[in-house]
Amino acid sequence: MSRRFRLAAAAVFVGGIVLTVAGGCASAWTWMTDDAHPAFRYVLPALTAWLALALLRLAWDLRRAGRDPLEDWADPLASLRGAPRQACDEVVRNLWPDAEACQRIELPPEAVDRALLRRRRLAWRILQPGGAQRIVVAPARPGLRALRRGRPG
Repeated sequence: MSRRFRLAAAAVFVGGIVLTVAGGCASAWTWMTDDAHPAFRYVLPALTAWLALALLRLAWDLRRAGRDPLEDWADPLASLRGAPRQACDEVVRNLWPDAEACQRIELPPEAVDRALLRRRRLAWRILQPGGAQRIVVAPARPGLRALRRGRPG
């Protein structure tokens, strides 16, 4: 899941929690008030319960979607090309001083035989002047040695 999606989901979730608490307070107030309209007494608690159930379903689905990152990996290269461009950090600048920008995505985990561990990897696309590009796959915490393998000789 992308950062934007996670931020939007968190905003919707927090907004839903605030509205559920407000609906619960308003429902309690309508039951304590004698001259409240009967529609408010029955409809408002029902809508608050529906909102609470919808938030629980959202939390359940988001958690399930976060567990299976391999579902959306039809073409990692297309995902890398569509990733947002970012300024080069110090590691990339040390290896390719003329790099203009870079793009980065996290690849699906690679199974490792020992103890069935999964190794996380990143794919980097380093954009250079004149339209040249370099694609490097490195461990998720890249050091100089990991990126140096893809450096031109």
